[in-house]
Amino acid sequence: MWLGWGSHGYDYKTMNCMYDRAAHYRFTLLFVLGGHILPAITVVVCNGLLVRHVRATKRALAEHLPKAMIQADDVRVMKTLGIVCTSFVLGWLQYGIVVVADYQDQWSQAVHCTSFVLAHSSSTLNCLLYLVTNKEMRQKYLAVFWKKMKDNISDIRRSSGVDINGKRGSFAKNPDEAIALRGFNNLDWDA
Repeated sequence: MWLGWGSHGYDYKTMNCMYDRAAHYRFTLLFVLGGHILPAITVVVCNGLLVRHVRATKRALAEHLPKAMIQADDVRVMKTLGIVCTSFVLGWLQYGIVVVADYQDQWSQAVHCTSFVLAHSSSTLNCLLYLVTNKEMRQKYLAVFWKKMKDNISDIRRSSGVDINGKRGSFAKNPDEAIALRGFNNLDWDA
């Protein structure tokens, strides 16, 4: 693979095509250090620099904003970045520990597969973590979600011939469905 170290192929423990973590221990150490530890340190440093930049910008604007607002915003930004950074580091740290500690490839498939999935899902969690920790982002996401739902319902109504009151060409097969359609059509989608 690289300088005669390592190889790649299907890994039965992670059920994935990847480097052969059991072929050369030195390559595995290099891979974990260069591919996991170094990026984790980089993420921590970059998030720290981002927090520092946000604080410097807030200080520059301090004369125009109330003091309590500046401190609350700082806390929110640091909390969000801290949670996202921690999830990344923990997700990949546990994978690195499993790969380095099981250099003789004796641990179960469940351990390796779970570790692999947790590590890769750390990036997927970012959007959920931002939604949980950031009220403004959550409100905007919900606005887009409900707009799309309203558009989809309108498309369904048009394609089935149902008017705004659930009449004329309704696809309701019995009276209960017709009542449900009328109630669904009368929802206030702009609230």
